[in-house]
Amino acid sequence: MLCHICGLESKPNLLLSSHYRAKHKDIAKDMYKTDLYIYNGRPPKICKVCDKPTKIPKGEGSYPEYHSKCYIKLLKSSTAESNANWKGGKITKKCDFCSAKITKHSSSFNGRTTFCSVGCSTRFYYCKKNGISISEYEPSMNIRNSLIGTSTSALKRRCFKAADYICDICGVRGGKLNAHHKKSWKFHPEDRNDINNLVCLCQRCHINFHKQYGYGKKDPLTEEQYEKFKKAHQSGPK
Repeated sequence: MLCHICGLESKPNLLLSSHYRAKHKDIAKDMYKTDLYIYNGRPPKICKVCDKPTKIPKGEGSYPEYHSKCYIKLLKSSTAESNANWKGGKITKKCDFCSAKITKHSSSFNGRTTFCSVGCSTRFYYCKKNGISISEYEPSMNIRNSLIGTSTSALKRRCFKAADYICDICGVRGGKLNAHHKKSWKFHPEDRNDINNLVCLCQRCHINFHKQYGYGKKDPLTEEQYEKFKKAHQSGPK
């Protein structure tokens, strides 16, 4: 930046401090500062609220369009289109899963994915996780994650009651129980709702089994894996 009086080139903060005190102290600082910025191609802007010039900011920042107090007044008094932060009001988009139309304020959309309900969101990410296209999705695929799932819950209760709420591996009664499918859910869809395919396990044993053998999405021999796991656990130290 150049000094508009003597032509010295320096940083704005030096021209407004040490250079001003040494060379141009006889001039009012506000006037010197205004003339300095105008000379360097930065004329002040007029506030759109009070029609007065805005203050010259420090450094090389651009002139603001409003005074800070005027901007606050504008936000409080304005509504809808007259507000400085107006972003277009409500807009209409399609659900990324079922293509249903959704009308909301633009700020409600996250800019990446749009869903009309929690169910559509669950089904969309289920397809994405398992590599299934949306057109191939069937409700029976995601019955475990269904929000309704009343038949599945009833089946679990029958499994727990038949086992007298005792874990089939460690023999502990009660606590947090899980109904484990001995035959893989993925490879044996015909046995998903078979009570004889379910076994009552405590959460700890259930987690330990899946940590060792996975979740049955690659190997269909999960029944044999379960028998090996049960035999090894029961024969080991307690």
